Amino acid sequence: MNNGGPAFPLQHEKLFIKDHMVQNEVVEGAKGMSLRDYFAAHAMQGLLAGNAQDEMMEGLDGLSPKAVLVAHAYEFADAMLEEKEACE
Repeated sequence: MNNGGPAFPLQHEKLFIKDHMVQNEVVEGAKGMSLRDYFAAHAMQGLLAGNAQDEMMEGLDGLSPKAVLVAHAYEFADAMLEEKEACE
């Protein structure tokens, strides 16, 4: 599954001395949350702020309302990642 990679990747330069010379190397830092999680969090915010909860609950027997909203948030996140890939 494509998670979009890190939402906020960090890079930093690592300085070190080698052969009596200062050298540097770009090092990947903390990856943080995935872009998929970031998109899902924003989708969840919109779902909770809007009035769509009632319509989304129809036909989803057996799941808690929270589970249904989370599932929809990730569906939107996946759709955003697909569209992002199509535009690249």
